[in-house]
Amino acid sequence: MIVTVRMKNVIPRGETYCFRMRVPSDCVASLGKTEITQSLKTKNPLEAQKAADLLKEKWTAKFEAIRKPATPASVAVNSPALIAEEFRQTLLGRVDQGMAEIFARESDAKLRERLEGYGEFMEQLRQNQRCGLDLSEIGIKWPLESSGNQQVDRLRRKALIDVIRVMRDAVDEALGDQGEVTPVEKPSPKTQSEPSGSPITLFLTVPKRRLFLIVFIAFACGFAGPSHAASDKWALLIGVDKCEAVGELKVCSADALALKSVLQQIGYPDNHITVLVDNNQSNINATPTIGNVERAIKRLAQVAKADDKIFFFFSGHGVTHDGTSFLVPTDGDLTRGVSLTWIKDQFAACKAREKVMILDACHSGAAKGVSGITPDLKTVGNLVMLLSCEKDQVSWPDKQGRHSVFTSAILEGLSGKAANADRKVTHQTLADYVYDSVRDWTYENQKNEQTPVLVADTSGDIVLADIALMKPSVTSNVDGGALAGVAIPSGMVRIPGGSNSGTDPDFGAYSLTVSTFYMDRTEVTKAQWDIVYSWASTNGYSFDNAGLGNTTNHPVQTVNWYDCVKWCNARSQMEGKTPCYTVSGGIYKTGQSSPDCNVSVNGYRLPTNTEWSYATRGGLSNKRFPWGDTITHSDANYRSEASCSYDISPTRGYNLAYTKGGKTHTSPAGSFPANGYGLYDMAGDVWEWCWDSSGSDRSLRGGSWNHGADQARCGDAYWHDPSIAHIGVGLRSVCR
Repeated sequence: MIVTVRMKNVIPRGETYCFRMRVPSDCVASLGKTEITQSLKTKNPLEAQKAADLLKEKWTAKFEAIRKPATPASVAVNSPALIAEEFRQTLLGRVDQGMAEIFARESDAKLRERLEGYGEFMEQLRQNQRCGLDLSEIGIKWPLESSGNQQVDRLRRKALIDVIRVMRDAVDEALGDQGEVTPVEKPSPKTQSEPSGSPITLFLTVPKRRLFLIVFIAFACGFAGPSHAASDKWALLIGVDKCEAVGELKVCSADALALKSVLQQIGYPDNHITVLVDNNQSNINATPTIGNVERAIKRLAQVAKADDKIFFFFSGHGVTHDGTSFLVPTDGDLTRGVSLTWIKDQFAACKAREKVMILDACHSGAAKGVSGITPDLKTVGNLVMLLSCEKDQVSWPDKQGRHSVFTSAILEGLSGKAANADRKVTHQTLADYVYDSVRDWTYENQKNEQTPVLVADTSGDIVLADIALMKPSVTSNVDGGALAGVAIPSGMVRIPGGSNSGTDPDFGAYSLTVSTFYMDRTEVTKAQWDIVYSWASTNGYSFDNAGLGNTTNHPVQTVNWYDCVKWCNARSQMEGKTPCYTVSGGIYKTGQSSPDCNVSVNGYRLPTNTEWSYATRGGLSNKRFPWGDTITHSDANYRSEASCSYDISPTRGYNLAYTKGGKTHTSPAGSFPANGYGLYDMAGDVWEWCWDSSGSDRSLRGGSWNHGADQARCGDAYWHDPSIAHIGVGLRSVCR
């Protein structure tokens, strides 16, 4: 059994630190505990981390010494996961002997008959017949009897699939390349008429080419061929939220913008990524009209050389009319759009070695009668198509309403969660990860089905991302400035230079123009603050406030403007950068002064109001908040009030998710989904100090956990005495 050992970060408690480590499930019985806790006698966070690493090595070695397969007698914790693991281990213990006996007495012909039997079994199950497959030789009773616990049943079903995979592999090995058996879990949503104790259904399929509702077409040479490194990468990303003829969507532009950030991290040059989103009012050629989409697809297909990779992504409505499937741009309708067949023809003529097409189409909210796209299962050479759902299914938004469930899984998979043992994300591992993630989430949260579809024609795996080489930098930037090729500082994201103009629903017309800069991904946490504060205190700095925080992973708060400016200087010096803030030519370290700020150096500093406003919108225009025009407690940690028409939270007052013992507080940094630039918590949680002044006051942006929705708006700015520290005020730094 593969066990992942996870260790929580060291946690300051007074003057000591606390080491915590979860005990692997198969070691629980021997240790008599589920978690190891030990105090570390040091005041230095770096020493505490080293001590924690040593403890982790010690306990990991101990776990390896006592680890043994879980059995019912040795498991002390009666959790659904452990019950299912016992079931799987018990079955696996019988497989070797059972399958050995089967192979010993049966010829290849008999094995082939058994293989065909799996196919008959599958067809009978599809017709909802209880039937057909003798698994008693390896100790499996069929149909599985319900345990009365849906979670246990679901996990046991997955465990049984693991066992069938072992059988499949044995049959494949015996038959060579004559066929394979692939199990597929297909849970059906429970209806009111379905009895609670009904048997679990297992779907098995038996194609030569792999078919698991995600359809895979392969050349005869199989899957082991090496992938070809591309000399260059090109991407076209399209997000269509506004289409009056079909219906308005909410997450498509955010899908495309978030994917751009991930592609940059995995090696796509910024100037090789084209983004068409319908909230781009500053550039009419970058809006997803039918003409713009078709021209962009042609350019993508024509620009690629023989060794290149191309990546096409569309998030929006998909429609089938008179047998033709097409994608619906902003000026499309139920009978008119960009033909999927035409797109495939463009890619067929493209010289690129590897081509990837990802379609997140037919979102929730489509006009009644929209049937979605219905691609045929034919593809062109070296083209991989991954679709969010089957015909007549809904592509659901996630629980936060920021991205679709499908795109969320794509983003996670490309960022590393779909990596194989070699730390590479291939088209197949991504499809597998997306398939499991999407089906599990939609069934558990919507009691419905959404089945991603993969159609591929390739002689080997296409490597989409190499996590070992994943760059924290980009090879160029939009304004061609001095940042090209510079590594992104740890914990920060790149904010691309450019302009964002539009009309804010509450504050009217605005125009924001910035050069490229980097910004902290989250608000500065208490742990980050403490490390710099400790260094600064021994290097000539003095602060008015030491800073407070609910825990180390919550944002630091109760710091004034002067504290934050000096902290930025100290962070710069500690990391070998040039400090931005000076007083009379010297580095600003002490007292309450109004320093000069040199924005041309590479040190850390507070953002200007313009930089903050540009960054918080995340590439969107004309919106009240970083994600749209309304807000709920699922969007941010703030105080909900019925007096705001755009505050539609079903719960009022403070966010109950962060209320304990009647006391409300901040939320952990990064608790809510990121905006289009990858920035978390730009609305709510804590106010963020900025550089700008109004008289003697300084700017605060973003609102906080104890303020209303009106102060969490993108266009709202609050002016405050820079010497005052408050429980709802923190910071987020930037640099160049």
